[in-house]
Amino acid sequence: MKICIGGDLDGQKVDKDVYSFMASEIDETKTSEYFTQSYILEDKTYKFWINVDMDFHDASNIVEKMLRGR
Repeated sequence: MKICIGGDLDGQKVDKDVYSFMASEIDETKTSEYFTQSYILEDKTYKFWINVDMDFHDASNIVEKMLRGR
């Protein structure tokens, strides 16, 4: 999936094969920083970009709602 959670790119899909990136790499006017996080639901693994300034628990709750709503 690789959807951004929080920050300047919230909700946007970003397909990068790195551990972390700066939003300015996508849009030079943005300043957020993201790291990749994997989540496992049943037998599938999903990857998301989590904003470094966001509380990890809050981000995980958002991801869980997204995955369970599928």
